[in-house]
Amino acid sequence: MTKQLDHAGTPAATEYTTAYVVFELSKAQWKLGVMLPGSQKISRYTIDGGDLKALAARLTDMRSKAGRAGKPVRILSCFEAGLDAHWLDRWLTDQGILSYEVDPSSIEVNRRARRVKTDRIDLD
Repeated sequence: MTKQLDHAGTPAATEYTTAYVVFELSKAQWKLGVMLPGSQKISRYTIDGGDLKALAARLTDMRSKAGRAGKPVRILSCFEAGLDAHWLDRWLTDQGILSYEVDPSSIEVNRRARRVKTDRIDLD
């Protein structure tokens, strides 16, 4: 059983090292953006939509790399509510990941500006 981490809402918690993962979900493919502690750039990965074995392997890899700092690791995830969001949120939570499912209409954007819509930009 996975231990639930305390201080989930504390972004500057010093007792943990934090890794971040963001998702762009579709039926065919999931795009993952991963940022490990100390990194300034997002690593991008693609897995088949719904492939929990591949996702679990990626999360295990994230945990081991982030754990090199010698502190307990917490992983924060974020993605737009949609087709796979609800069951994925529950699965991630069961894996000990702090998961945030976001309503896309609640994300503030400049409505007057033209916006390019790509999975790469969404991950950023």
